[in-house]
Amino acid sequence: MNYLEYYKHKENLNVIKYLKQYNLYNEGNFKSEEIKRLICLIIKNLRLTKLKRQEILESVLKELFENYRYDRDYEGETPLHKAYIQYRYCKKYIIDKLLKRGANINAKDNEGETPLIIACKYGNEKVVKVLVDYGADINKQDNEGYTPIFIACRFSRTGINIIDYLVSKKADLNIPNNESKTPIFELCLFKSEYIVNAFIENGVKINIINNNGDTPLKMGYLYNKYVINCLIDHSAKYYIE
Repeated sequence: MNYLEYYKHKENLNVIKYLKQYNLYNEGNFKSEEIKRLICLIIKNLRLTKLKRQEILESVLKELFENYRYDRDYEGETPLHKAYIQYRYCKKYIIDKLLKRGANINAKDNEGETPLIIACKYGNEKVVKVLVDYGADINKQDNEGYTPIFIACRFSRTGINIIDYLVSKKADLNIPNNESKTPIFELCLFKSEYIVNAFIENGVKINIINNNGDTPLKMGYLYNKYVINCLIDHSAKYYIE
């Protein structure tokens, strides 16, 4: 009996409970949507002490990649995307296993988001570092032109560790999105003078305009007075013709 069948038929009340919850119990075949749910199920069940964690994980991943040829679900998400989203249940060795089994670290979902972009969106510093250590492209853009560091600037409003880390890894700070905005525009909306200054020290361009004709200094005047002096000290312009 393979381990996908184990999850369906093993007389383990906890497993059966989850299988019924996700409508997987008594299913004859595993479809893409069901496998997506199964991956989340496996990650959750790693907390259950009765399961042979490493053995079951290794066997299930092997079957998903080799026997079922699972790559993407209908949203274009791969097991790596799911693993990083569910990281609070996930340990580093799961990421190791997925990558060693041939998972594409730079795979994009239907929104063009890579696992690294998703990790930045969720503010998950540990996952970001694991991905970068494994060689994730730190400048890869999604369908709207956002890079990982741009996403970090948008969503990590309560912390700066991910931003600092990506800067230290030489992320490109001047890649524009589809609206001709770069991360500095986002910083001028929500971030501190410290981060803006760090960007400037690492070569960010401050005398630029987006599709609306706005400059970073104009955004600072409108939304974030704390960055104004820093920008002016570095010769930022309010208007650019």
